Amino acid sequence: MNRTTEGEYDYRVKIILLGDVSVGKSTFVRTLSKQDDIEHGCSCVTYKQNGYVEVECVRNGKKVLAKIIDTGGQEKFRSITASYYRGVHGCLFLFSKNKENTFDNIVSWVDELECFCPNDIVCTMLVGTTSSAYEQQICSEKAQKLGENINAPYAEVINSNSGQVVKILHNMIDQIVANSPKINSLTVSLPPPKQKKKKCMC
Repeated sequence: MNRTTEGEYDYRVKIILLGDVSVGKSTFVRTLSKQDDIEHGCSCVTYKQNGYVEVECVRNGKKVLAKIIDTGGQEKFRSITASYYRGVHGCLFLFSKNKENTFDNIVSWVDELECFCPNDIVCTMLVGTTSSAYEQQICSEKAQKLGENINAPYAEVINSNSGQVVKILHNMIDQIVANSPKINSLTVSLPPPKQKKKKCMC
């Protein structure tokens, strides 16, 4: 399959995943790494286990390269560094619907994002993950209310369900593209305009 060269992308976006250990961040990334149809969702370009995945997709006629970054276990020791947040355009806050403490800790992850990105416009979503419909400790209504409080649209996903994962990615990208005019010029992901050929050296 021929890959689109970087210069042909209309947008290049960076999305990070935040949440406690074992809420499904790595599974979310791994599910995206298995996608290979850009016309019906997205196609994986690069995948680094416990690191990140780069996927390309088409949204509203625009070609997008999205880099989704996992914490790689750093969250276990609260050792995530400032470089993880640098240049971020979107953030997915993940919690497990089967583990109440991961839901309770979302607010602290929101505070951490605001601490590292105080002046940046970062689009956010709250995502409740589950591997089973049984023994869920967090109801959808409670999660929806939290999403409203932190100004983050709420969605639910079975991380192994590729259709649901891709849909969440698309929603996140659509948010970022819609807000791109508000993003600071230092972090905006739009590619530089094509330069006209000049005879002089500038």
